[in-house]
Amino acid sequence: SSDLSVVWTIDRWQFKNIVMKIPNEKIKEYMTFLDRVELLDALIASEKRAMAQALVEMSFSRGEVILTQGEKGDTFYVMYSGEVEVIKDGVTQVKLLASKKEHTTQIFGEKALLSGDSRGATIKVSSKERSEE
Repeated sequence: SSDLSVVWTIDRWQFKNIVMKIPNEKIKEYMTFLDRVELLDALIASEKRAMAQALVEMSFSRGEVILTQGEKGDTFYVMYSGEVEVIKDGVTQVKLLASKKEHTTQIFGEKALLSGDSRGATIKVSSKERSEE
């Protein structure tokens, strides 16, 4: 004799709709960070809100490479906490620092998206604590 299996199912649209809902407070927080990004100054509030809703929060550890020079660029990053090194041809060019406490943000990855060119630099996490993106 075999036991019956019972499962629940949910279709793709409903699953994404439920999982992707971001609390309004989080959207407002994301929008405050986006307001600090000069590149996005031309966007109106509804466009920034749409962008905030599309953001996916990620964390990276010290030493982790986020972007690699020469790769195809298909993502844009807004860093609101942590420190990264911008490395070109194996040499650190600059360090970018962002802090929730200091209300500073940094962006990277935008140039490849705007131009269609490959990544112009490697971005590597240099902060001691986990960096959240």
